[in-house]
Amino acid sequence: MPGDVDVQRGQRVRLGIRPSDLELVTPDSRRGAEWLRVAGTVALAERLGRNVELAVHVGGAEVIVLTSSEHTAAEGESVEIQVRLREVHIFDHGEQDDACVRIGAAAPRERPAAEPHERTSEQAGRRA
Repeated sequence: MPGDVDVQRGQRVRLGIRPSDLELVTPDSRRGAEWLRVAGTVALAERLGRNVELAVHVGGAEVIVLTSSEHTAAEGESVEIQVRLREVHIFDHGEQDDACVRIGAAAPRERPAAEPHERTSEQAGRRA
């Protein structure tokens, strides 16, 4: 957990993950410490054109996974799903119908390296 995320041991939180950020694990899947993997069972597979929406039971929760029709699973199939930790949003637990306050992410987002600024001809002509 990143140091800027204020969560205490034992504190109840909610996790928010966009269905498009989840993917089914295949032999070719990326691996590493930046990935969270969980096992589940496909309860429903609904074809939506080129995509398939899977309702996957994971523990006591239902997780929606949006995947391509090339990499899908059948209802009743045991699967493993994964998400990059930086895509896992952490919210204060709150009550069932309460709006939850976002606390942070499970991993920091990578920041692209800053590119050097190009100097305009006007800036190049001025010297400090």
